[in-house]
Amino acid sequence: MCLNDFQDIHRFYDVRFTGCMWIFEEEYYIIHDYLLPPFFITVQFFFTLAFTLLLVSVILTLLFLMCSKDHERYIHLLITNGSCLVVAGVLALFSVILFGCYGDSRDWMPNWEHNNMGWSFALACPGSVMLFPAGILFLVEARRLKYKRLNEIGHREAAYTMDDRRRYGGHTDI
Repeated sequence: MCLNDFQDIHRFYDVRFTGCMWIFEEEYYIIHDYLLPPFFITVQFFFTLAFTLLLVSVILTLLFLMCSKDHERYIHLLITNGSCLVVAGVLALFSVILFGCYGDSRDWMPNWEHNNMGWSFALACPGSVMLFPAGILFLVEARRLKYKRLNEIGHREAAYTMDDRRRYGGHTDI
């Protein structure tokens, strides 16, 4: 956190803060509740969870690209990856909305008229929304493949019973 001759307006400390320091430095503890309001900690927590799920999803996507469609756990891989992406989308969208509502308020950061949301917030908004179609497409592919496999099993069983009827002259009970 970089401050230039900052003094907390809610408390009457004789301390003015100037310079850049780590936010958890001992000197900042007296203004810690001002620098890190509850909404900001909530945004950090949920976006960290979303980012962690996104990293897991990257690994699962690499497995998806290397795995054969005939593998028995291929559908589970698709469902897990799609679920991770959808949950990450929900968490990221919640974080973006929460920060959009409270991040530009006048009482949080000093010199509010000079604070802008910035390009990172502008990229986080569509990025959070685009996690939903990615996850939904993985889930749709898993469902499509599941019904395709069930259909193949049904055709195999039907072909097996037709072969039995021809072989035993129409009688299937042996």
